[in-house]
Amino acid sequence: MIIWKKGEKLSEESGFGDVFKAIKVVNEEEQKEKFVIKELKKLDEESIERFKREVRYLRTLDHPRIVNCEGFRLKGAPYFYTMRMYNTSLTYVQSKLSKDYARLKVIYGNILEGLEYLHSEGYYHRDLKPGNVLLNSDTDLVLGDLGLCVNPLSERGHRITRTHSGIGTDFYCSPEQLISLKKTDHRTDIYS
Repeated sequence: MIIWKKGEKLSEESGFGDVFKAIKVVNEEEQKEKFVIKELKKLDEESIERFKREVRYLRTLDHPRIVNCEGFRLKGAPYFYTMRMYNTSLTYVQSKLSKDYARLKVIYGNILEGLEYLHSEGYYHRDLKPGNVLLNSDTDLVLGDLGLCVNPLSERGHRITRTHSGIGTDFYCSPEQLISLKKTDHRTDIYS
């Protein structure tokens, strides 16, 4: 039996969820690997549906450059999923990269590998930004936070996004995404 113990809060600035340290307990034995719990804090219908879709996508996708969902709870509050803990995000590393072309090539090559996989599977991230690239090292990194991700082929007839609604992060989302998420495709991730 697996139990997730929630620890201290890690993030203060989050849109839909809060992130906490977590301990995985298997058959009453605490695991040594570090995990986090992403818990949904906005409990309106659209946020819950978007969160459930994010978990479904994370459980479907299988690639070393995409965050892996280790466990989840989707049948009533608190809604959450768990994932491996990463030391930092690209936000805190990118200022050190401006003249280090060897590191730039490795890190952005890995980011593009994850993005290429997403696109080959029919998914568009739609919130690609430095804070959503999690890393332990230049070669141990993943694309995370698939809360705005979409797979138009699997979501036919079941859209969460309303007409003319634009969601995204300023300075990273494409102009068409600011107007309407429905108008986006793989090019919006390339723009980001």
